[in-house]
Amino acid sequence: MTRLHLLQKVKTRKETLSISIDNLAKLSNLGFRTVSRFFNGDNVKLSTVEKLTNILGLDFAGNEVIDII
Repeated sequence: MTRLHLLQKVKTRKETLSISIDNLAKLSNLGFRTVSRFFNGDNVKLSTVEKLTNILGLDFAGNEVIDII
């Protein structure tokens, strides 16, 4: 899976859950700028990707771990 494919899965999940970047930053204990950089497609640490995917109920590859329906 490419980075862009993962980013698209995470964006889709974020929209499905109707969660803002600000709330994601607070829930993951990451800075707003860090989360924004991730969603803009900029380089971030793998630990950042892991925190964000976990908060959204996805695994590191972007597959659903927690069903939201």
